Amino acid sequence: MIRRICQRHGVPIRRVDRLGILAGIPGIAGHVDVPDPDNPALGGGDSNHTDPGLFFPWDRFLALVGNAEDPSGDASPLSTLNGDTPVQFGPFGAHFGGGFRRFWEERGGLAIFGFPLTEESQENGVTVQYFERARFEHRPDIGKAEDYHVVLGRVGAELLKTREELQRLLQARNEAQAQELEHVAALLARLIEGLRDVGSRLQAIVTTGERLLKGLEQEKEAA
Repeated sequence: MIRRICQRHGVPIRRVDRLGILAGIPGIAGHVDVPDPDNPALGGGDSNHTDPGLFFPWDRFLALVGNAEDPSGDASPLSTLNGDTPVQFGPFGAHFGGGFRRFWEERGGLAIFGFPLTEESQENGVTVQYFERARFEHRPDIGKAEDYHVVLGRVGAELLKTREELQRLLQARNEAQAQELEHVAALLARLIEGLRDVGSRLQAIVTTGERLLKGLEQEKEAA
């Protein structure tokens, strides 16, 4: 019956788990694999069921469903595709595959690293990929073979260094602005003093002019 349902709807006879469902990969899943709609990091739907259980014989079940012709029952996360095949996964539209994907699956998955944020890219000659809580680096020079030569970037240390550098730059800018303000204030003070001096001299000229004018008026009246 299950084989006929799969054939009718074009569903591959293969195991998909919670991560596969989140990635939109078709296949056969247990209730435990259905993502919790309120917390996709959990399985079992909104009631967090665990059936069919840890010891359910998926290999045997899939072999029977496929009539022993296609026993493709790999129960590892996202196992519906070869581990080297990049798959689009998560709400950010990013793909991941190869050693990064296998490391992600085997070292904590969604709960530890979160969803992939970016595609793979090159930084200073190193292949990297950013996740919500980590940066994966492909480092054959220092990475262990059992970790697929993947090491975690020192994101926290780099962020702290960047923040300290930013604080230093902000402090330098504030100090420069304070010095500039002091310089401008000194210039204004000298300008005001100069204007006061000019004002005093103009006042003296006005006073002298008024005395001369008064003297001329008096001489005119006497004549």
